[in-house]
Amino acid sequence: MRPSFGIWVFGELNILLDRSSDRGMGDADSMVEVETEMLWIGDLAKAEALLAAIDGDDSAEIKLVTEGDGGETGLRILVKGDDLREVRAQVDSLLAALSSAEAKYDSNN
Repeated sequence: MRPSFGIWVFGELNILLDRSSDRGMGDADSMVEVETEMLWIGDLAKAEALLAAIDGDDSAEIKLVTEGDGGETGLRILVKGDDLREVRAQVDSLLAALSSAEAKYDSNN
C-alpha cells in the first residue's frame, strides 16, 4: 500500500493525514498501521480552551506547542491504530469535542 497524504480544513483546524503503511506485505495476516496527525495553530487562550475539551482522551497523544515569547501556539494531536475505522472513529470523536469547544470559546470572546 502506498503512503497516503491529504489535508482537510475544519474551521480553523487543519487535519493532516500523515501516513499509512503496510508491514509484512504479502503476508496473509499482515497488519496495517494507521497514523493521523491533526494540527491547529492559533492564540494561546483558544489553544488552552481546545486542549481542556480533549485533555484526558486516551485515544491520542495531545501536545500544546508554543514558539517563544508571543509566538504561535498550536495543538498537535496524534492518533494511531491498527484499524482505519477505529482511527477514523477516534478522530471523529476528537473533532466533535473540538468543534463544540471552539464554538463555545468563539461565542464567549
